[in-house]
Amino acid sequence: MKVGCAYLVAISRFGFPPRPEDNLKAIKDVASAGFDGIEFEAVAGANLEGIEQIRDEIKGLLRESGLEVASFTGVMPELYALDPGSSSQALATFERIAGLASYLGAKVIDFCPYLPPELPGVPGSELYLGGPPTRISPKQGFSWEKFWNNAIDQTARCGEIAARYGLRMAIEGRVGDFVATTDGVLALLEKCDPENTGLLLDIAHVHAAKEYLELVIPKVGKRIIHVHIADNLGDHAYHRPMGEGNIDFDMVVRLLRQVGYDGYLCVDLGGIEDVWAKSVEDLAKVRALIS
Repeated sequence: MKVGCAYLVAISRFGFPPRPEDNLKAIKDVASAGFDGIEFEAVAGANLEGIEQIRDEIKGLLRESGLEVASFTGVMPELYALDPGSSSQALATFERIAGLASYLGAKVIDFCPYLPPELPGVPGSELYLGGPPTRISPKQGFSWEKFWNNAIDQTARCGEIAARYGLRMAIEGRVGDFVATTDGVLALLEKCDPENTGLLLDIAHVHAAKEYLELVIPKVGKRIIHVHIADNLGDHAYHRPMGEGNIDFDMVVRLLRQVGYDGYLCVDLGGIEDVWAKSVEDLAKVRALIS
């Protein structure tokens, strides 16, 4: 296994979304700290366009620093919209992000089951910058059955796009998205090819969703494509340094090895003071766990 720096760290340092040029500073800092890889993220619209404009500079700096792209996150808020025009545009954006991810050398593309326009979040209810809301306000006439069937089909389309670009696709279920559990993510992937699609296992979110990690990891097994590491007490989906919660990370690593996982463990801290210094400290802790 390798240790990466999750994009939540960049969001916590630079704001949401970080400016495209902030990625250049992040690369230098992450490489200097000794991480093996770095995550990237692009938000539909001006942020994606800005990153595309400096993609050659990013690629050159990655090569110079020796960093791998651990994963690339696409943020397409209207991916699961019921309006055909909005969802089609979001799918086209996902393909642009897949092309960018492939160009930069990523092997994994991921995204979250973001709440669609029909399920708006209550502003200010987020636990941390860039996180999902903790309250929503469904629009009148919302149909879960119609929404869910569309979501499964749209996810399958994303999986096909990822495969065309040689990428494995991972979905991260978060507390606050319309899918928050590992069973929910597996259901969302129902029509996807299991050979190139699976889960981004965010340990902090799984714990906060009251799932037993001792059961989740063996259950999803080979479908684990990427892993985020952060701690909490299981009461809320906080992303705190290891040791500030009650997650048994020795057990997590042991079970990941048992199911044959050999990908990235990405330090995923946010919503805390001194996030960069504490992320570097957790790098050392994760290295010790897997040594």
